[in-house]
Amino acid sequence: MKPFRCLICGETYIGNAVPDRCPFCGVAGRYIADAAEYVDYNGLELSEKSRKFVQQAMKIEASNVAFYKCAADCAENDVVKVLFKRIGKHEAEHLELLADHLGVEEPEIEPEKCCDDDAANMQQSHDREDRAVKMYSRFAREAAEPRLKEIFSAIAGIEQEHYKMFNTFR
Repeated sequence: MKPFRCLICGETYIGNAVPDRCPFCGVAGRYIADAAEYVDYNGLELSEKSRKFVQQAMKIEASNVAFYKCAADCAENDVVKVLFKRIGKHEAEHLELLADHLGVEEPEIEPEKCCDDDAANMQQSHDREDRAVKMYSRFAREAAEPRLKEIFSAIAGIEQEHYKMFNTFR
């Protein structure tokens, strides 16, 4: 076994081979490399526009973390509970990544309301992920910094996977 690191979130995975997806942030396995190849980009200088993008993304991610916690707590069955819990962990990892790049503490997660109905929460999840895909795709196109473009593009990809998953369950 050997260590691998996600080139997006920086988390370390120990295994015999590169996993299909980062078990922490959910990005595609192509973003995972031998741990020795990892470069820590935290603390990069960001343009004012990019700082605003990161701040806006952090608000969306914090809201999603809170929503998915509520949805997991209210889930009517174990499969749905696990799904909301895992997606919530991805969103929390995205929030941590963004806060690190902005050089700020992660915000307190304010509780959010959700429904007592799995189908309604799935629909809201679908809508949240659709909004996130569009936002991250736009940020990836418009950000000035290549590293931020890469991060936004990678997160857009995993949000697209979340969107497809929730589309299946709707």
